[in-house]
Amino acid sequence: MKKTDDAVTLSAVGDIMMGWGVEDNIKKYGEDYPFGHVAHILKDSDINFGNLEGPITDRDEKAVWDYSKVLDRVVVNGKIVGTSIYCKSPPVAAQRLNKARFHVVSIANNHIMDYGEKGLLDTLEILSRNNIRYVGAGKNVSEARSPVVVQRKGVNVGFLAYCDVYQASSHRPGAAPVACSKEDIKKLRTSADAVVVSLHQGQYFGSPSPSDIKTSRRMIDLGADIVLMHGPHILKGIETYHNGTIAYSIGNFVFDNTIDPSMPFIEESRESMILQVRLTKRKAVSDVSLIPVLIDPEFQPVVPPESVGEGIIERISQLSTNIEADSMRLWEKELEYKYARTMMPIMGKMIVELVRNGRINDLLQLLRRVKSQDIKAVIRYLSHALSSHSEATSSDALGNSD
Repeated sequence: MKKTDDAVTLSAVGDIMMGWGVEDNIKKYGEDYPFGHVAHILKDSDINFGNLEGPITDRDEKAVWDYSKVLDRVVVNGKIVGTSIYCKSPPVAAQRLNKARFHVVSIANNHIMDYGEKGLLDTLEILSRNNIRYVGAGKNVSEARSPVVVQRKGVNVGFLAYCDVYQASSHRPGAAPVACSKEDIKKLRTSADAVVVSLHQGQYFGSPSPSDIKTSRRMIDLGADIVLMHGPHILKGIETYHNGTIAYSIGNFVFDNTIDPSMPFIEESRESMILQVRLTKRKAVSDVSLIPVLIDPEFQPVVPPESVGEGIIERISQLSTNIEADSMRLWEKELEYKYARTMMPIMGKMIVELVRNGRINDLLQLLRRVKSQDIKAVIRYLSHALSSHSEATSSDALGNSD
């Protein structure tokens, strides 16, 4: 990306979690791991941002903080479709983030409360001690919604982050709910030259769902300049919408992608990128570029050979063409059915478990997450199942009449 004196370069990356196999490799390979191969890129950026997937803590007490970890795993037709994975990074991870020049991290995600309130408080303290600013979670919802504003070259860049898992309340730690974004974006717009929103949601599909598109575009309409989505661990398309930029999934960055047996795209999750955006005071987003990244077998990001990098860029380009049309077509033709087929048994078993354990508040929180997209998907799935059953019954009847 070409630099100018009055432009601020923001480099945004995907999920960072330095536990599990990553932690083992840190002990094995030393201090330059895991950011050594991309350090030169981060060093040249004015602001580096990523999603810190889970707390930074040395605690071992796992927490079932809300509905999300109430089941260890869900198996449908002999296949694992849902698991309770607990993520954390060791305290030394913050030093490595600082050395790699990460200035702001989102902690609004579906793992930040995996080790309870103490794990979150450890995270806040350790990040602050290492001069890394955080956004999207806190001791209560007011703190979770608080923006971070970074000034570079006279440009004020504001950050917000949201996730509907582990929602915070006035008396409960957790992540900032997506519903709060309307008020927060409008308020931040009045004081920031550029507004960046991190959104942790999405499914393991290469195309964003219609609901993801609607939510992200609404954030741009409210005043956001950049929406960065994390969560699915794979790359999705990027679009320009009303002078704003939406990245529907940035993928992984430093992450042990082998920990979840229900994730269907292990190889695809190795492809990633560094999204670079040039910001100015006169025009918030003046330029957007991509640096292709490949996650190597040791779970660290590397800049791949040119031919491999061109392939990653080409795939992102294909995913970015006709995003809305492709989303609706794929969703109605195939993805909606797969989504409902997986979601129904997970939701059903979670509801039963929450009722059995008397966790009514968590049940209500789960039900509040249900979107019109989910209801339509279930109705169409049941209609298809009933139609197929009726056709099979009719066929059997005809066969028996011979």
